[in-house]
Amino acid sequence: MVVTKDGTLWVGTRGGILVRNDTGNWSKQTTQNGLPSNEVRDISESKDGSIKVLFPNAMAVWKEGKWQIDKSTFIAPKQYQFPKTQWQDKIVLAGWNGLQIGNRHIEMPPSNGSYISALLPQGKVLLLGIYGDGIWSYDGGKWKKLYTESPTKAQQITALAYDPTKKVLFVGTRRAGVWMFNGKQWQQHLQDNEPYNDDIQSLISFQGNIFAGTLEDGLLEYTNNKWQHFDSAISSSNAPRQMAVFHDRLYVRFGNGNVDCFDGKDWQRDVFPDLPRGKVYSLAADDKKLYIGQWGGWSEWDGKTLQNFLKIPELQGVPLMVLHPIGYSLWIGTQNLGLIMYNHRSAKIRLIDARHGLPDDWITAIVGNTDNNIFAGTFVGGLARKTILGWQTLTSVAGENVTALEMDGTGGVYIATRHGVWHKSESNIWRNYQQYFPALSPEAQALLNTPDGLWIGTRTGLFLVSRAEAQSRKEKD
Repeated sequence: MVVTKDGTLWVGTRGGILVRNDTGNWSKQTTQNGLPSNEVRDISESKDGSIKVLFPNAMAVWKEGKWQIDKSTFIAPKQYQFPKTQWQDKIVLAGWNGLQIGNRHIEMPPSNGSYISALLPQGKVLLLGIYGDGIWSYDGGKWKKLYTESPTKAQQITALAYDPTKKVLFVGTRRAGVWMFNGKQWQQHLQDNEPYNDDIQSLISFQGNIFAGTLEDGLLEYTNNKWQHFDSAISSSNAPRQMAVFHDRLYVRFGNGNVDCFDGKDWQRDVFPDLPRGKVYSLAADDKKLYIGQWGGWSEWDGKTLQNFLKIPELQGVPLMVLHPIGYSLWIGTQNLGLIMYNHRSAKIRLIDARHGLPDDWITAIVGNTDNNIFAGTFVGGLARKTILGWQTLTSVAGENVTALEMDGTGGVYIATRHGVWHKSESNIWRNYQQYFPALSPEAQALLNTPDGLWIGTRTGLFLVSRAEAQSRKEKD
């Protein structure tokens, strides 16, 4: 974060840039406003008053009311970059175990926090955000805990900024937006009608509403043009991984292997506590059964009884990562055995791997409407399709990491990859959505086709491409 001389607050996030002017009004800048990415790595004010923003592979400068992009700037991706500043004519670098001030190492204070996550020079003292433990100060010799009555939600600090004119401290947090402290009271600022976190892992429609699972920040529901957030206070975890709708109930699989159930009003935790193999790896449903993938097999729930399929020799020791039922067949995706098709009538399985035409034996997604119209996404081999003629690799996305697949309702398929979203029509016309919609974040992870259009969940944003907009772009071809 940075406060400019005119009192404007600039906040860099993984979902774009938030701007608060001196009158207190907020606005947002994203790729739709010309930014090269939504993922901000650093933001600062230059001596000439311009705002410089660093992204993973570009730099943008806000000057004279518009963005100037330099895509030649390359910022090597890092998991975490410790804050760095200059204080009392010395370079200060934060670390896991304290501060490095010039040539001197300063140990962490006796704090309950985990590491120093923000630095803010303030004359003779240095303000520090300690992640999980609020704000501290250091005067060159002693540590002091500040604002001991600050809200609990404002403890996971990621950035600090100060407006000397209005004497207001701004605190950026991991999950609770921006906080403002005027010396007397704390005020929280959250963007209205914004997803709780932008790292979208899964999408589904339930009872007319959109549900989105995040990486580690709980589950979102989009209803009545507003977002509602569900976290571990009512669910098994903050890491929802997969969802399925069965008998007008939403089943959610979490990273810890539990499955919760939501009927539209109430949540029920861990609804399958007695599964023989414990942890659940995948979920799928049709109108008759809920399919529950486990280690070495699966279970089928009809709403009353549970039937186990856990003694198939070929599956022992194999986690079932993807399930897709079609009629009497259950298509199963694995990480090293390729595809498996189980026929309920004959109780026989068929193994399908690279020897049968798959480009990779690690299956990441499966869609299809008949046994002779199956699409299988892979980890490093792109997309394969099965027809009555057998399996073939689709060259337009060969070698891609396919993260999600969604049928378009007319025989075609939407394909999410780490480099963007594609659409393949039934007549084999390919369209790259990044070319049609440059504002889309390329690292797509989830897809949902709805009457309103195509929802696209990415690592740094959630997007809706309306049917009218998509059709308009097609007509311009």
